[in-house]
Amino acid sequence: GWGDVKAVGQGTTLIARRWSWQYHDQGSLDGKDWNNTSYGTTLWKEGNAPLGYFTSDATNSRGYNTILDYGTDGNNKRPTYYFRSSFRVTKTPTSEDIFTLNYTVDDGMIVYVNGVEAARYLMPSGTISYSTYSSTYANDNPDQGSLILDASLFKRGTNTIAIEVHNCDNKSSDIYFD
Repeated sequence: GWGDVKAVGQGTTLIARRWSWQYHDQGSLDGKDWNNTSYGTTLWKEGNAPLGYFTSDATNSRGYNTILDYGTDGNNKRPTYYFRSSFRVTKTPTSEDIFTLNYTVDDGMIVYVNGVEAARYLMPSGTISYSTYSSTYANDNPDQGSLILDASLFKRGTNTIAIEVHNCDNKSSDIYFD
């Protein structure tokens, strides 16, 4: 799963796999500054990862803890889903600290730390909107990997991580985030 953001110097897991995330699965947040630390999420839902859907899996063999809403038309599913969570860092990060994001995702994602873009995976360059699809589908369906996030994006105290996950097309059979 997306799970483990670790500060290596501290050897601390800041966000664990199967973490509880606030999420928005009801359409576009374009122009809403949703990834900013001060954005209000009181109307968002909350659920544990992995979050997503797999339309041809009645038995939930992928083990979703939270099923996302893809809309009313299986041939025209929502392109983008939004996720947020907060965590505490007990010491001021230094340039020697390494923050590693271990993720499982299908298809593409953009990661923000405290409102600043930190990483992209399978996403085109440039401005991204709700209707932007990932550059390609997740080959491993879903893909797993790690990204190094710049330590300067983190601060002592409460930090907010925000992630938007994008499908590869409107007929995609699944979305997955952990």
